[in-house]
Amino acid sequence: MTIRRTATDPHGRPTWVLISQVEHARISGELATRWHEDVFVSPSARAQLVATAYHHDDGWLAWEEAPGVDPDEARPTSFTEMRLTDSLPIWRASIERCAEFGPLAAATTAAHFVFLLRQSDAASRGADDAVMAEQWLAEFEARIGQWRRQWQQQATVNTATAADEALILLQLWDRMSLWLCCAAQHEPLELATAHEPLKMIPLSHDETQPLEVALEPWPLTVDVLETSVPGRAISVGRYANAEALASAAKRSVEVRWRLHPAGV
Repeated sequence: MTIRRTATDPHGRPTWVLISQVEHARISGELATRWHEDVFVSPSARAQLVATAYHHDDGWLAWEEAPGVDPDEARPTSFTEMRLTDSLPIWRASIERCAEFGPLAAATTAAHFVFLLRQSDAASRGADDAVMAEQWLAEFEARIGQWRRQWQQQATVNTATAADEALILLQLWDRMSLWLCCAAQHEPLELATAHEPLKMIPLSHDETQPLEVALEPWPLTVDVLETSVPGRAISVGRYANAEALASAAKRSVEVRWRLHPAGV
């Protein structure tokens, strides 16, 4: 579990709800499945992007079987706190998984992680991390070019612009799902798209009920989307190591949402 969500238990005590990256990606996939089809250049492109949304974090599966503990903070490690020596193999596995769906899926997943690495502070962590990051970037930026050329050779609608917009879509679905999963939200979020901005507006905060979120404009082909993720709630405290975390008392929880158009 690599999403560490702050919450309270039924008695009002602080807890962390641990949510799997794979479950977060499933929410991305649910959004992609119901997204208006006019943003996809072809049924083939749509199929690859929907599969990418569902599976772009499959590389976390093995790591999440025994999640780690931040040695400095003595708390479950969040995906934002991972060491490069852990995250880069996870990203590689995710890319290779999505490559099974086609060259657009491979290129889009790899470009997503290249963007994340370039936005990180890897260079500031030390010379070893900087070298590791540059080697990883060089490898996958070359492979992205190969995958994109392969995809563009398959059909005239498969343009460089379409590939760029595919990345924007994956990043959008990923960001929407993370915004839902990572915290109870109280302020609206505006997200860039290839066209007009999309706003997510939280309308309720009682986590014993589905959390109401309005989207403006409404981008889905259904009137309402109800979704949820399972999580494991543990007490906020200090955990000396992964073994202590694994043996801690846990309570199964479900975080639920109800997405609908603004004004409805």
